[in-house]
Amino acid sequence: VSPDLQANDFDWPVSGRVSDNYYSARSYGYHGAIDISGSSGDAVGAARAGYVSYRGYNGGYGNLVIVSHEAGYSTYYAHNTSFGQGGNVGRMTTISYRGSTGNSSGPHVHFEIRRYGGKLYIPAAMWSWVSKGAGVPQGYAGLAPPPPQPPSGPGSFQAAFQANTSALWP
Repeated sequence: VSPDLQANDFDWPVSGRVSDNYYSARSYGYHGAIDISGSSGDAVGAARAGYVSYRGYNGGYGNLVIVSHEAGYSTYYAHNTSFGQGGNVGRMTTISYRGSTGNSSGPHVHFEIRRYGGKLYIPAAMWSWVSKGAGVPQGYAGLAPPPPQPPSGPGSFQAAFQANTSALWP
């Protein structure tokens, strides 16, 4: 098994509209996941074969399922109304049912792909439709890109600071 799986090695776990994407604003920064809205009770499939390493209530995630995959990858499925199969699961095996538990404003699946615990970037445009079983559309080799940085060109705080302190540190 290649240590660098591609994103298309993972499938969308459920069909629905993308109601929040990776960079949606949050009080703590950016979302870091994809929310797929739809009807409560819709079956959620494992995005890839693996082992259900966690299923239970987990604070803001509500009813959470974590599936561990090879090469350090794991997928998170949050806000479920109830749980499906545990243990070893195949691709698209029903592991839970879409719901609105935890910190949630309506029925959706909060979907994350992680590697060695770090969240990976999942591309999806707001309000676009994703189809259960279709491949996640883009490969990625590592952790998510860093959040946008403040400007550093002429006229920025950083440039002004450097100009005003350059005499202090030759």
